[in-house]
Amino acid sequence: AYAQYGRGTILGTVTDSSGAVVPSIKVTARNLATNETRDFTTDASGNYQFNALLSGRYTISASGGQFKTTTVNEVELRVNSTVTIDLVM
Repeated sequence: AYAQYGRGTILGTVTDSSGAVVPSIKVTARNLATNETRDFTTDASGNYQFNALLSGRYTISASGGQFKTTTVNEVELRVNSTVTIDLVM
């Protein structure tokens, strides 16, 4: 295992426009400085979590199923912090 100091977490829940949770949706975190991406598939409760991300600015997007892709830009992740970004498809 590597040290997680200087890193943070982005997490949230994916829902549809009626507020129902959406499982099995691909969520992508893209670091705007390095262009590195990480993917996560939402669990049965529509939750996702990216651990040990480098601090910086990210774009978070969700896609899958019959839904249009939804994106949140300029998410700022600071050292040793957790940011919650809930996405509505």
